[in-house]
Amino acid sequence: MKSVPLISGGLSLLLSACSGGGGSFDVDDVSNPSSSKPRYQDDTSSQRTKSNLEKLSIPSLGGGMKLVAQNLSGNKEPSFLNGNDYMIFSSRSTIKDDVENNNTNGGDYIGSIDEPSTTNPLEKHHGQRYVYSGLYYIQSWSLRDLPKKFYSGYYGYAYYFGKETATTLPVNGEATYKGTWDFITATRNGKSYSLLSNNRQAYSKRSAIPEDIDLENDPKNGETRLTSEFTVNFGTKKLTGGLYYHLRKTNANENQNRKHKLYNLEADVYSNRFRGKVKPTKESSEEHPFTSEGTLEGGFYGPNAEELGGKFLASDKKVFGVFSAKEQQETEENKKLLKETLIDGKLTTFSTKKTNATTDATTSTTTSTATNATADAENFTTKDISSFGEADYLLIDNYPVPLLPENTNDFISSKHHEVGGKHYKVEACCKNLSYVKFGIYYEDNEKNTKIETEQYHQFLLGLRTPSSQIPATGNVKYRGSWFGYIGDDKTSYSTTGDKNALAEFDVNFTDKKLTGELKRADNQNTVFRINADFKNNDNAFKGTATAENFVIDGNNSQTGNTQINIKTEVNGAFYGPNATELGGYFTYNGKNPTDKNSESSSTVPSPPNSPNARAAVVFGAKKQVEKNNK
Repeated sequence: MKSVPLISGGLSLLLSACSGGGGSFDVDDVSNPSSSKPRYQDDTSSQRTKSNLEKLSIPSLGGGMKLVAQNLSGNKEPSFLNGNDYMIFSSRSTIKDDVENNNTNGGDYIGSIDEPSTTNPLEKHHGQRYVYSGLYYIQSWSLRDLPKKFYSGYYGYAYYFGKETATTLPVNGEATYKGTWDFITATRNGKSYSLLSNNRQAYSKRSAIPEDIDLENDPKNGETRLTSEFTVNFGTKKLTGGLYYHLRKTNANENQNRKHKLYNLEADVYSNRFRGKVKPTKESSEEHPFTSEGTLEGGFYGPNAEELGGKFLASDKKVFGVFSAKEQQETEENKKLLKETLIDGKLTTFSTKKTNATTDATTSTTTSTATNATADAENFTTKDISSFGEADYLLIDNYPVPLLPENTNDFISSKHHEVGGKHYKVEACCKNLSYVKFGIYYEDNEKNTKIETEQYHQFLLGLRTPSSQIPATGNVKYRGSWFGYIGDDKTSYSTTGDKNALAEFDVNFTDKKLTGELKRADNQNTVFRINADFKNNDNAFKGTATAENFVIDGNNSQTGNTQINIKTEVNGAFYGPNATELGGYFTYNGKNPTDKNSESSSTVPSPPNSPNARAAVVFGAKKQVEKNNK
């Protein structure tokens, strides 16, 4: 393997592709075809078909739809709400800035666009901490392009936005959520509805909004405004619910039911998201436009699925709605809901650039050494990130980027994406992995391939196996691949993307032990050995990853300082039904977590860790079955 020149500090990227084998991790004894050793192939019994999602159903932290106004000139055609106009956004500033930039008349801002807060939830958001929904708009706006176009009305958005997707969810039982919802409508010149009677311009000139209904605002009279109610059965993966409005109490209706349902909701739960339909309680009405079935998508927010939020669009394009709700207080029926960590989103960030790249090692000052030490302390760190369980999308700067698109035959995906004005290259593995995805992304200029920031981000996303589905006994082989980076201050090891860096594991479910090897791409020699344990009724494992006397530069093996030793903690989990897949990650940043790596059970102590070595690794693998026993 060619030695890679130092890149601003001696650390070079190791990007290893997944196994080529025709889109799987099949294992053949090619060196001895007549060998009696068993031959293995991927277990495809639990393969998941990737969802082909329209824009409105793509999971995200939030999104919104712009209010529309009636064209008062020309043919005065209706203004509908189009799914292509739905905006996925990664920050509340996306719509906040747009509304403020269009406030040329200096009008008041109506509604709110607050950031979800876990410390001081605002009263107007019903005490919700993780996801908000509502309207944000101005009442004085116009656009003139005469003679064919003249619009006048409100300018703004209906939106929902969350800040932390759920990772721990119930595995069975029902939970109830209650909250609020809001809507905007299409427009049609001269068309009015009796329910939207608070303003004559509602629907006829501009989008109707909740304020156009004569809603109850006094809590002393019972429920107020618009409310939403949901029941989620986490065992059957079904969500049902309703969207209601509450009329203002008057002398004429004080003895009547003032709570009215407009929509029923039905959806299937997919990890920490749900997709389904809104169904109107009336399929035709002269009183209101809420008469068409629509597409519904949303998700659970908060570390323990404390809240939910989402949106819907009616198929006739007349109504767009957003909602958010909070889990209700535990009752005798649901207080014993068993919750487990089921969603993984891990991100390891590291840089190959020294704080002072021009400083020679022999002339470094105490100050520069201290500065580099501070930078290193923040380097090679792994943190939790929001993710969507199905692992089809990765959030980069809070924007969902697709991994391994369905319309390609790539076993690994290497694509460029533009997010927030930045260009990123995203490498993801592997197409045959249904429940865990891993890879790396970095800022990159597509035209000249020059890495701009020298900072890299390894990721691992997955939907864990419920603990009840972890096998109690048996020995299982897993085969897969790994992405990694290894280097010290003098040289580094890298592989090209078209070679196989193999990862092999043996799992003893009886003794709760996992062993594995991560191998070089060029000669299949072992780089890291993994030993880990997991407990009964646990879908995660923890252990050590060890590299002993590893020669980074294979062409310079006589140079002693190219050999490194690493022993560091590895974390991972089982993914998919019945532990059909596994994945994990580890880093090393020059620290020695094992007290000179002495092991009481070892007669020969392992060598001490190399203080100048650095490593970052993610891996994934699929369960294998014997080819003759498929």
